[in-house]
Amino acid sequence: MTIYLIGPSGVGKSHCARYAATVLKAEHRELDELCAGHQFNWTVCNKALDEIEREARTNQAFHIIDIGAGTQCLPELQQYLESRHQRVVLIYAPPPEVIRRNPMPTRSSEEYEQTEFKTRERLYSTADHIVDVSGNSPDDAKARLAGFIGTSFGVPVRRGQGPGLTVQ
Repeated sequence: MTIYLIGPSGVGKSHCARYAATVLKAEHRELDELCAGHQFNWTVCNKALDEIEREARTNQAFHIIDIGAGTQCLPELQQYLESRHQRVVLIYAPPPEVIRRNPMPTRSSEEYEQTEFKTRERLYSTADHIVDVSGNSPDDAKARLAGFIGTSFGVPVRRGQGPGLTVQ
């Protein structure tokens, strides 16, 4: 199974995805790392995504793909995810909260909101699932995502495996 994780820069996708992969016995894949230097090249990103899906089918593997903000700018990604909408999860918090959590001094709040939210409304609407992490600490946000994926996709959650691994 492959779960696709989208959301604005700074909301905590990577932090939450790494944790969810740990407690759900999944493989976390960061598309930005897989496509380093080519995040805006759909041919490269599509090839990486297809390879992960092929591996998941062949090995009965479970992957959580963290789709970076750069790739989220590509219109082809929306088309790719439309047929996979039932496995797309949007991590969300409102712009002012994300900016408070992860200040981005080189970006104005207006530009951030325009780029990360308004221009991606159609992409974000492809997600059948939304995990709203508004008002959550980073630890609560990661536990919320892991619990949501576990419950929504029938994946058992490891419990009691050390500090911070218990998910409610």
